[in-house]
Amino acid sequence: MRDYNEVVKRTEALSRRGACVDVLDRINGYPVFCVSRCTDPSLPAIYVNGGTHGDEPAGMQGALAFLEALQERWLDRFQFDVIPCLNPYGYVHNTRLNAQEVDINWAFLRKDVPEIDVIKRFIQGRKFAAIMDLHEDWESPGYYLYEQVRGLTPAGPPIAQRVAGVCPLNTQSKIEGEIAENGVIFPDLQVEKRRLGGGVPIALFKQAYTDRLITSESPSALTMDVRVQAHLVALETMLEVHAGGLRVGKPDLKSARMKRAYHINAEDVVEPAMSVEDWMNFEKGVRLFNGREHWESHEAWEQVWRRHTEPSRIFFQGLIQLAAAYHQLQRGIYHGTVKHYNNSYFKLKQFPRRFLGVDVGVLKRKIEHGLAEVERLGPERMDEFPQDLVAEVIFVRPPRAEGRARGVCGLHAANR
Repeated sequence: MRDYNEVVKRTEALSRRGACVDVLDRINGYPVFCVSRCTDPSLPAIYVNGGTHGDEPAGMQGALAFLEALQERWLDRFQFDVIPCLNPYGYVHNTRLNAQEVDINWAFLRKDVPEIDVIKRFIQGRKFAAIMDLHEDWESPGYYLYEQVRGLTPAGPPIAQRVAGVCPLNTQSKIEGEIAENGVIFPDLQVEKRRLGGGVPIALFKQAYTDRLITSESPSALTMDVRVQAHLVALETMLEVHAGGLRVGKPDLKSARMKRAYHINAEDVVEPAMSVEDWMNFEKGVRLFNGREHWESHEAWEQVWRRHTEPSRIFFQGLIQLAAAYHQLQRGIYHGTVKHYNNSYFKLKQFPRRFLGVDVGVLKRKIEHGLAEVERLGPERMDEFPQDLVAEVIFVRPPRAEGRARGVCGLHAANR
């Protein structure tokens, strides 16, 4: 068991530095503190949350370290509200859950969880310029973050770039089942568990308490001082981006790199043998894609991609990256949309007009028109993208294909 008195002492000591220290509630005998720093109530408000999961102490330590090191320059630009430890019981007992054995992070819709009641009372009537929620992941080989952002320049990429100077990033292409790039995840809010509304970060974002919410995940395998420093760097970078003090360089959106293997000799473009299972997964992906369930189509096509070798697997990868482009478009992520559009186009353009029953020519034209429109609209107007420029896959199953009789999935398919 941990000693919560040390948390109380550090928190109360902040009042001697000009902070306002309030007890929002006492839960199971432990005070839940909110520490506020404000020189001008008209300044944009930043909410920092720590200690939601008691077995992730770096979040609580990072929140307190941030308050203890808070530089005066930020107090001229922002006001701050920090809940260092939302789940004191979990912290003391080194458990993810609260005393009710509830995961607070996924209990926003419940009315019987005292920690959730604290959050709801705290945020009522508020609008935050940004929220950062500090966590850690004991399974991750490196740092990563989730960012939900609306109408603002994403802070995730520069945060990850800065944190990489402190500790390794988790560079896996999928983290916790989500598409990730260099340690940054723009979460799919249509995933069922998020769509249902029980997640605290999702609820705060969807209910417009903020237009930027970042969940910072430090790797538990590293020492506490490194994990805390990763959170501090993440916070500092987010503030710089939000204040406009950090120039986020415009990426070279035309430079989707092509590995040597992506260049295919014309004589090597041969339709692969497809098993019954391949056709089932492939056609499922087409149906999902045409139903604009792009994340799910990505998953179905990936099953086929894994079973094939180059050069034919490059075709499947091109479709997967087009699905990823629309997935990013749906969430308003400009750079991700353009990057995946480019990567998809560079792969698909090497294939003939019709390949494995797919009208590749139509797809390429849709990508060209869609990419041009995204670049014309720019990051601030992604929501104006015309939906008729979202491609559908025109597919006629080749007569020689194994398994079921030939079917049709496409723009004019009768069975759509």
